Amino acid sequence: MQTPLLSEFITCMRDLEKHYGPFESMIGHSLGGLAVLNSIAEGVQAKNAVIIGSGDKIPDVTAEFIDRMRVKKRYIAELETHFESRLNGMKMDDFSGWRAALKIDIPVFVIHDQEDYEVPAGAGENMYKHLKRGKLRLTSGLGHRKILGDKTVIHELTTFIKNET
Repeated sequence: MQTPLLSEFITCMRDLEKHYGPFESMIGHSLGGLAVLNSIAEGVQAKNAVIIGSGDKIPDVTAEFIDRMRVKKRYIAELETHFESRLNGMKMDDFSGWRAALKIDIPVFVIHDQEDYEVPAGAGENMYKHLKRGKLRLTSGLGHRKILGDKTVIHELTTFIKNET
């Protein structure tokens, strides 16, 4: 079991796989990238994956969420305790992207912008370091959302998918 939203994403991916068969490719942005990595690490089949602007360490993602909501930092521990009480003895950090990356044998393309102020580029770099068959592309000036519509990024990820299937 994962954090509630992440577990819902992973359940969706499992259901899609069950209904349609293995994925050719999986693409996820932000929290969706974390869900892609964790679902593959847990056995969802895909020939390759692309993650874009994805967070890495769950405690950092939680702290960033608390900060954006302008909630006092003292609530971080309370929030983690609440989620972990539903994880059967596991820690939230067990679902961090870098930990999932260690279990993945397929090609994964990590794309992250150096000026992503919502998710630091270091998150993408760290996950990339832990992938067996990773590729890293750092962009500049696209931030967290514009990266999704950038023609160069789209061309690179479609080329990756074509070459890795």
